[in-house]
Amino acid sequence: METKTFTYKVVEEDNQLLADLHWQKDSRTTVDGYGHPIVLILHGGGLVVGSKDTIPKPQISYLTRAGFLVVVPNYRLCPQVSAFEGPITDSKDCLIWAISNASSLLSQEAAADGYQVNTEKVVVMGHSGGGGLALNIPNQSDLPVQISAVLDFYGAKYLDDPSYSQPHPWFTSREESWDEEYINRVFDGPEVSAADLYLGTELPPPRDAWLTSQFKRGKWLSEVVRDGNVGRVDGAKGFSKTYPPTMFIHGLSDTFDPCAVSERAHAELQGLGVDTELLLVPGKDHMFDLMLQEENQEFLDFVVPGLKFLSEKVGLQVL
Repeated sequence: METKTFTYKVVEEDNQLLADLHWQKDSRTTVDGYGHPIVLILHGGGLVVGSKDTIPKPQISYLTRAGFLVVVPNYRLCPQVSAFEGPITDSKDCLIWAISNASSLLSQEAAADGYQVNTEKVVVMGHSGGGGLALNIPNQSDLPVQISAVLDFYGAKYLDDPSYSQPHPWFTSREESWDEEYINRVFDGPEVSAADLYLGTELPPPRDAWLTSQFKRGKWLSEVVRDGNVGRVDGAKGFSKTYPPTMFIHGLSDTFDPCAVSERAHAELQGLGVDTELLLVPGKDHMFDLMLQEENQEFLDFVVPGLKFLSEKVGLQVL
């Protein structure tokens, strides 16, 4: 697998937003023999933390072998920027950039010699908050192509549900707290588009402390959608008879975002006549797939079906 990092967008203060392109030049092409379809993958982290580096490498590897050009961007993180102006707009802009520029950029790479991109075949996927972003992409009116399919791993949706504006049980059970001066240091400095996930046991960075505090207070949604226009950041608001084929994968034991939201979305799309699938994973919590390797049976049982779903919708032969 080949990987190259590009700047897809420059915002204020010369803030360069980066995207990784992953490809395998000897992988399969589309059934019609023309070009490799594009898959945009969006990372999770509550729209506040995370980066392109958190996307599971086994999933990227599988998709490149299947024949996809894989595009994985950073996007500006809340709360210095709102959910719509940052994560949603940047994700859409990265996809438009990839459609417009990927072929010419890869033609300059020796490792991509002869690699053609089929810009008419485009799918999107994401994890957690990134799943919500992926669901929102087909709702954007200025895309140059129609999205062929969406894959949502345990993503946020139906944001008008009262649960998104109440203290989150998973966080209220935690004892740690920090003063306002410390958590508000998240606003110091310029906008950021990458923040490592905090996995330690000592004092977390202000960004992570701020995110935990907002979930504990039930203020996460109002803080990342400060204009109150929740509808335009909720992918489920765009569900219609013309929505693209969509698959949901969700752990039955998800304590962060209960699987009921994916069951509801699947049922709604079914009722609209949209091609949709739902895979509920027994005994698995939020982000269950992030550490799975390709040789793991759980990867084969609970991740590969989603990747195959995307492959089939663009005409790739399933691995």
